[in-house]
Parts: sequence; structure tokens; C-alpha cells
Amino acid sequence: MGLAFSVQKLGDSRPQQQHIRDDLIQAIKDGARLRLRPKVMTVATIVASLLPIMWSTRTGAEVMKPLATPVIGGMLSSLIHILIVTRVLFA
Repeated sequence: MGLAFSVQKLGDSRPQQQHIRDDLIQAIKDGARLRLRPKVMTVATIVASLLPIMWSTRTGAEVMKPLATPVIGGMLSSLIHILIVTRVLFA
């Protein structure tokens, strides 16, 4: 699933730079597709495990809520960063 450069064929009207760009875009899409499931599963597991802490009103909740809040926010922002921002930067 690596980046494959194609050679311009005779009679092909597109320049070689367009082939390289198409190959790059395809490699970015393939990489994002491979990374989607592991990242979503990791984020979903961590967020699902910390949400009960956020809703808790028992003893110790006032200490745990400030600890859980940045972790949930960081996981959600990392999901957006890995799946959207990084992909746009590479393109």
C-alpha cells in the first residue's frame, strides 16, 4: 500500500506531475482508511470509560472530573487531528 509512481505513457495527455499527484492523493486516502478503525476504537473506548466519571456525583467526583475532562477533550481533538488535519496537510 505504498506510494507508486506511474510512468507517463505515449499518447497520454496528462503530464507526469498529475500522475504523481493522483498517486499521492490515493496514498493519503489509503493511509487514512487504514488508520480509521484503530483510532475510532481507541477514542470510543477511552471516552466511554470516562463518561461515567463525568456524570458521577459520589464521593471523590469533584477530584476526578477535572482529571477526566482534558483526557476526553484530548482524545476527541486527536481524532479530528489524525483523521482530518493530517490528511489535509499531506495533500
